[in-house]
Amino acid sequence: MPPRLKNFHAGSIIYFKDDKADFVFLLKEGKVQLVYNDIQTGEEQIDIITTGEFFGVKSGLIKFPREETAKVIANSTVIEFSSAEFEALITKNTSIILKMLKAFSNQLRRIGKQVQSFVTNKIQTDPESDFFSIGEYYLKNKKYTQAITVYNRYINYYPNGIFAATAKERIKIAQKALNEYGDGDGPAVNLTNPYNAQATISSEDSFIELNNDDVNNQNESFVNKNEGNTSEEERLYNKGLSLMGSNKYGEAYSEFKKILSMNREDIKILAFFEMGKCLFSLKKYEDTIKHFSNFLSKYPKNSEVPAALYYIGNSYQSLGEKQKAMDCYKKVLSLSKPNDNVYRKAEKALKEIK
Repeated sequence: MPPRLKNFHAGSIIYFKDDKADFVFLLKEGKVQLVYNDIQTGEEQIDIITTGEFFGVKSGLIKFPREETAKVIANSTVIEFSSAEFEALITKNTSIILKMLKAFSNQLRRIGKQVQSFVTNKIQTDPESDFFSIGEYYLKNKKYTQAITVYNRYINYYPNGIFAATAKERIKIAQKALNEYGDGDGPAVNLTNPYNAQATISSEDSFIELNNDDVNNQNESFVNKNEGNTSEEERLYNKGLSLMGSNKYGEAYSEFKKILSMNREDIKILAFFEMGKCLFSLKKYEDTIKHFSNFLSKYPKNSEVPAALYYIGNSYQSLGEKQKAMDCYKKVLSLSKPNDNVYRKAEKALKEIK
């Protein structure tokens, strides 16, 4: 189905703040304003969308709730793209990528000078750097799920890009923080500036300074810094993550499965775990239970054990076996900490199942 033309009268609302985000819009003619609250001051702010400008890009691509209300202030015609249609468009058209990045950057500037440091001024000449900067913003502001999505998209668009290795490292940091604290929680993140290996983005509350020791010791870096090359296991793993980000779980499962016959044990473990998540997303609950039970048997001391138990419990719950589900959730609580994201999920699931 091709993109769609839609007409709106003055005073209409195209979407409200917190609406589910499924589409990206291009203003063909007319006038639209975006109304939002400044994150720092809480004051209402207004951005005016001009003809030929995209809006709803950030939430539409990452599929997170809208952060603003789009209000029509003069009779307008917009072109509505699904996220898949929009991605197909931008991957074939450099000028569209630049427009998309400009829309991203405009939205990031809303939260003031503190965030502007993440977005370079080279939007018309260096789209790759600016796309990577969006992931940096999300990670810095503890929006771990969004950060992972953006970094994976960066790797998808720029598999051999200058920040590809750093993006892989950032994914590990974001995933670790998400597992330990949940979105929006945890200590502040202090990132090494990828534009200058000796510079560090300043922060009063430092959490992780991404130097080689931190990456190797804390995050099982995918990048072999001695060789400087991306291994086939890494390539397949990141391809699988990218496919998962596009909800192509069957294809992702196949890519992860290829890794199991390879040599990198660290990535084999990661891939094996992600295969279970793919099965769960495909609603193959019996297979999910078998897979994660096998994971627990092979890697009983792995940090993902509580998460594996949670997926088993959720699968049992989906199959109507409440007692088995409750037993799994209780085990999760005994193996994790109250501030862990998986602990909160298991606790919530237990309350709902009772």
